[in-house]
Amino acid sequence: MSKCTSELLTRIAREPSEGLYLLLRVAEAGQVQRAAIERAGFVVRHQTTLVPCFAVSGPGHALNALLNEPWLVRVEEDRPVEAL
Repeated sequence: MSKCTSELLTRIAREPSEGLYLLLRVAEAGQVQRAAIERAGFVVRHQTTLVPCFAVSGPGHALNALLNEPWLVRVEEDRPVEAL
């Protein structure tokens, strides 16, 4: 199973420098993961530990450096959520 949608991967392939807001769901939200995310080129905007996740912004191509990390569980676009 892929860590992110094919739509997101296609979007990054078309515009690798496009700035994205992403949620990186991880197995553990620690300093090792944060450092790797920042080295890849993302800015960490928020970090949660109850549900291990980093809200990040940066160029789409930076995701390529993280997709093979074993601690990266899932990548989603950070979008507004609407309640019904």
